[in-house]
Parts: sequence; C-alpha cells; structure tokens
Amino acid sequence: MAELETRAVGLGAQEIVLDTHEVLEAAMKMYVALGYRSVPRYNDNPNPTHWFAKSLV
Repeated sequence: MAELETRAVGLGAQEIVLDTHEVLEAAMKMYVALGYRSVPRYNDNPNPTHWFAKSLV
C-alpha cells in the first residue's frame, strides 16, 4: 500500500478512495491501521459494503 500511495502522490493525487466488502475483514482492518477512514458511499458499485478514504497531503 505504501508503494501505491507513493505512486498516487507522484501522479498528483491528494486523496485515495477505495471500497471493499464486509467479508474481507482483514482488508478492512488493514485499511484502518494504515490511516484510512470510513466515508459515505461514493459510487454505484453494488458489491462493496464499506468505503474508505485517506488524505495524501
């Protein structure tokens, strides 16, 4: 994830947003541990149950 965040910053991103499903408990725990915060639904993808964001600035 650190490499992905570094690349995103290099491309000019100021925030990363992602979504996941509640059955992926390890992924959700990892995102929270890495500083991602829960945010409201931001897309129409019918599969995820949780949405996260992290500021890169």
